[in-house]
Amino acid sequence: MAGSNNFCKKCGTKVTSGEKFCSNCGFQLAGTAAQREPKQIKPKAFVCPECGKELSPGVKFCRYCGKKLSGQGEVKIDSLEKNSAMRKSSGTGEGITAASHPGEFEAMAFTLGSEETAAQAGTGAIQAAPIMSPLGTIWESIKSVLGGAFGLFGQPKMLILTVLLALVWIILGMNQNSDSSVTEFLSWLTFAQGGLGRDGFMGTLGGICGKGAVGAMLLSVFNGGIPRLGKGVGALFSKTEGKMGVLPVILGFFMGAITDFAFTGVGNTNAGTTMAGLSGIVLSLQALGSKEGILYSLAESFTAGKVDGMRTARDGKIKSLIIGLISGFGFITAVTSML
Repeated sequence: MAGSNNFCKKCGTKVTSGEKFCSNCGFQLAGTAAQREPKQIKPKAFVCPECGKELSPGVKFCRYCGKKLSGQGEVKIDSLEKNSAMRKSSGTGEGITAASHPGEFEAMAFTLGSEETAAQAGTGAIQAAPIMSPLGTIWESIKSVLGGAFGLFGQPKMLILTVLLALVWIILGMNQNSDSSVTEFLSWLTFAQGGLGRDGFMGTLGGICGKGAVGAMLLSVFNGGIPRLGKGVGALFSKTEGKMGVLPVILGFFMGAITDFAFTGVGNTNAGTTMAGLSGIVLSLQALGSKEGILYSLAESFTAGKVDGMRTARDGKIKSLIIGLISGFGFITAVTSML
């Protein structure tokens, strides 16, 4: 018979003197030596039976595909590694955290994440968080970029590369009328004329933003950008969880085209400004490949749908919008390359 301070040998539930069966699992206690220490039970994870994504126990709807789960017996698994479709959890959570970013500087690596890890009574379950509104995401993106600029001082490698790129821009800006083929090539490669010769504050700001996008793309070469680019190209032809849509593609196309014109200026577009559009294409592919970063968070926010009153991510719509972005940048780049 179990003692007053004993625990069920099978499930670890505390049992009292005189009990013959465990009140939690029904294990027979009489005549057995109940354990003095509770058995550590590994928490079970839940996955959506429709799309296979990892979920928090007890949720009513899948935040990825919208399937109603309440009362339908979600799939339980003992190990996250048993389902390759589930996302990995770092155990530290995702909010606005320093993590590798598609196309941006490592110092600007602030993830505007869509989920956060929360310890719920020691279970280590992942708790879904609602997707921010587009305006909220834009505001957080601006703060992330500003924070990343200051963060450069803590990363010597990226700081040195950024300073060198800035020096190249200054030198090329001072020699923008040069007929040297080397100068012309470097001006095209770095989009050195971005922000120069533009009318008004908004025109100058658009050019500077375009120069920043080109700089982010160039610096990503030294920060894992090439593997992310390869993954993005592969993602274009791989199957995506959730339905894609035509409207997100159209929205993304116009967003890409308008952004390209904002970078270069409608009256200034020519073959020498195509690097701005090419950078937009590369950054979009890197975002699609890594599924994180400012650009991906913006796409996630613009395509989120409400499920049970909560804004949730829709992978198919995110991919559709990014494909539209790539198409918009690509169309303007192709047309201006002939001017």
